[in-house]
Amino acid sequence: MPGSATAEDRTFTPEPLPWSAPHLPNSLRGPYAWLGADGPEGWATPDVHYRDQVYWGRIEVSDGAYDFSWFEAGLAAAEARGGRFGFRVMACCPGCWMHLRDDLPAVTPSFVPLQPGTDIPDWNSEAFLAQWEQLMAELGARYGDDPRLGWVDVGGYGA
Repeated sequence: MPGSATAEDRTFTPEPLPWSAPHLPNSLRGPYAWLGADGPEGWATPDVHYRDQVYWGRIEVSDGAYDFSWFEAGLAAAEARGGRFGFRVMACCPGCWMHLRDDLPAVTPSFVPLQPGTDIPDWNSEAFLAQWEQLMAELGARYGDDPRLGWVDVGGYGA
């Protein structure tokens, strides 16, 4: 048909990037320091991510009593690198390393309701939801305007 495009007219072939192109650091994307490990050699890793370090039972040591030292350490480490801090707060982590250590608090705090016969939170419990909301409100009030904070990975449900 006159005026219709051919397959060749619609094909896009991008120019290949040279292998020698330098890595462009981009805060909040790519490699970040996690559990003491940096990204590939030569790549900037200004951002710091805590996942296992700031699980719920470790930061809310008793109902309404918080230990913010882990967050302060992460923020300071990211600031020293010229990056941003990100974290994930887990309410449960089946099979994770912290379950194997008797010297650490449980991932799920003792005041949070559990599913009968398990160490898994009762996700649908109004008490669980209220406790989780209170935790998130505390973190938001304390760090919501902190320019060193880049992201929060909320892991309230599941691992």
